[in-house]
Amino acid sequence: MYAENKMSQVIESIHSLRMDLLGGSYKLERAASHLDSAASEICSFLHKTEKQPADPMPPKIAVEEELPAPEFRTPNNCEKFINQWLEGKTVYPVCVCSGMHLYTAYGAWCKNNGDYKRPLSHFCGFLHRMNIEYKKVKLSLLAQKTEPISARVVIPPDSFIEEQFKKRPYQVATHWITEGYLAFAAYLKGAGLVQEEG
Repeated sequence: MYAENKMSQVIESIHSLRMDLLGGSYKLERAASHLDSAASEICSFLHKTEKQPADPMPPKIAVEEELPAPEFRTPNNCEKFINQWLEGKTVYPVCVCSGMHLYTAYGAWCKNNGDYKRPLSHFCGFLHRMNIEYKKVKLSLLAQKTEPISARVVIPPDSFIEEQFKKRPYQVATHWITEGYLAFAAYLKGAGLVQEEG
């Protein structure tokens, strides 16, 4: 841009000189002045051009520091946790439990394994995909002298439920579900994990 501007000025000076010369000898003094100005501009331009390399090197690109490895993420770690839980390979009891309590256990499992904790919606999606019952029910909390509450619970397939948490003959379903809910919650409390009502 600088070279273009200077060349434009030189051309204008030379054009003006030509017009003055055509105008007659009485303008020779003015023509000489224009000629001196044009010569000065040309010299200045050439001087600046000589200082610049003909083929300037591109600017050096700073070498980026090595980035840390991305956070470890196991594909489908929700499914992995749920399978391990059902198979009794985690520390958590295999029984009916609150969906949020199971998600809390999953979060602790991820932390212990240095893995990424996926969103609740992703986790619940795997429960449905694995055909594990997950529904809203009424809980019977008479032992705590409180009004019955509603909660979304996970009901594992009967073949995976630990023997002590299986539904007994003639046991009311609400009581059975509540027993599992409280047992899982008590384990989380004993482990010092944050409980979230589901």
